[in-house]
Amino acid sequence: MKISKNRIVAYIVLIAIFCTHIFILRPYIKEKYFDIDIRNFKEISWKYSLLFLSVLLISFLIYGYRKKIISVGYTFTMLLVVALFGFLFKSITDDFLLFLNSKINLENHTKGYHVVTDSSNKVFHIYENKNEFITSPEHLNKIDSLRILKKYPSLYKFKNGDTLNVEYKLGLFNVKFLE
Repeated sequence: MKISKNRIVAYIVLIAIFCTHIFILRPYIKEKYFDIDIRNFKEISWKYSLLFLSVLLISFLIYGYRKKIISVGYTFTMLLVVALFGFLFKSITDDFLLFLNSKINLENHTKGYHVVTDSSNKVFHIYENKNEFITSPEHLNKIDSLRILKKYPSLYKFKNGDTLNVEYKLGLFNVKFLE
């Protein structure tokens, strides 16, 4: 049984996409974004994904037109490929869009959080005017590691009632991320 060059190239491209998603994009997204921001983005990302997939479809159709291979079968196949890609690889598309969001910075802003700590119960939380609470050790450690990289004091050295300023950036899709 002989496998065609096109099929081998397609398999290599799919493996490269999956490896890039698993080993590069996913860890990068986990490092930059809070879980709640990722979840909120994924709820509204369908419109961005649709735009991305439309650009992909148009690119395939222009390629087919230039190579003079465009036909009803080619058009239908490309439409099916793009639709399946959008449906089956939504997570990959969302992570790619979040990656783009972090690369195109539109605005910087700083949020002031109030520190709530109780050393006897080993409690450490920060909150912003009762709108946003950060209680997850994972999120607090992300903020702390960035503060230490920037040579700021650790957030765990703050006392009850202190104000902690956290710098966020807003990207292309208006999703905040740590930098």
